[in-house]
Amino acid sequence: MKPSKAMLRFESIQIGECREAPQNNAFSGTITRAEFLGAMMRYTLQVGEGSLTVEEASTIKRKTGDAVTVTLPPEQIWLLQ
Repeated sequence: MKPSKAMLRFESIQIGECREAPQNNAFSGTITRAEFLGAMMRYTLQVGEGSLTVEEASTIKRKTGDAVTVTLPPEQIWLLQ
């Protein structure tokens, strides 16, 4: 089977409080960088051996070092060939 690549927009990635039993398309991660962008926050997350960039409303307070659950909504994932 040939490896595939997938993509989704970073504002589609959802982050929440760390859970013991993640659901489908969910992974544990750690915030390694937090950037204030006015109405939005941009986070860099360490997830396994890789990293993800996520944006969410700045009304939610998270900080570097926080453990989070990262969810990739299936309807937002595009498979590339």
